[in-house]
Amino acid sequence: MGFPWGKLGLLCVDGFSVLESNPSYLESRVDAIKNIDGFNTVSVISICLAFPRVLYDNDKMDGLLSDLKVLFLDYDLLSCVEGGDIDAVVAVCEKIKSFYDRGCEMGRMGDLMGRNKSVFIEHSRDVLINKIEYFRKLEVRIEQNAVFLLSRPEIFYFDLETGVVSISGFLKQLGLSDKELECHRQKYPHVFGRTRLANLPNAMRSMDLGKWFFQRMKYGNHSLLANCSTNCTEDVDRQYEEDIRKILAKKTHAYAIKKLEFLQGIGFGENRYTVKALVSLNGSGDQLLR
Repeated sequence: MGFPWGKLGLLCVDGFSVLESNPSYLESRVDAIKNIDGFNTVSVISICLAFPRVLYDNDKMDGLLSDLKVLFLDYDLLSCVEGGDIDAVVAVCEKIKSFYDRGCEMGRMGDLMGRNKSVFIEHSRDVLINKIEYFRKLEVRIEQNAVFLLSRPEIFYFDLETGVVSISGFLKQLGLSDKELECHRQKYPHVFGRTRLANLPNAMRSMDLGKWFFQRMKYGNHSLLANCSTNCTEDVDRQYEEDIRKILAKKTHAYAIKKLEFLQGIGFGENRYTVKALVSLNGSGDQLLR
């Protein structure tokens, strides 16, 4: 059937093992995918290796094959894959799979993926997953998340880890009024100050602004994320910086860093409330994360 011996282990999933299956059945299934859907041999083998369920779960995988047919044939994705061999095509299929693994509905993604096929060629699987997970923190439906990202493929080039933003400054840029801003500052003082861009979704969610933030990104403000630098000087809390320096100078600084990461992960910003919480927080960072 053409499957590389070194990759047969990929076909064993959810109790299904190709080594225990009837060779005639497998061959007929591969031929059916090839003949009915029009894929070439490299495409079929690669699809089976990335999505082994297509070999035994026919009904549930029809939607997937429909999407892949649009992507591979209508939009000619295969012609964009450098080398075009099984290893290269499997790698692309794994990138496509990262969207389905996170809840995208099979049978509804083909055209959107096809129109933005460059995403699967130009970026690594880790980059795709990181961006999906970044916006997933806002607790919006995965379909909305996927449509948003694939409709704005430039986001996959953004560095959403190292930049620093002022919460108040960013909210103003997104259109929050002074009155609304002050209301949120009074209600969620621990969030304000500066925060790393990586923690921005956590901050928005902790203020119950996750969906609002997503809508602002969806309707054109996503470019703001590309303009965040590591030397943001707005809302710098010098006392916070001094207190953190003292804490990190102690022998127990490794535990303090873990606890600080935990606090940032639930929306705390660079301010005195974070320092107070850090000092009074019991348990190691790993225990808190659990």
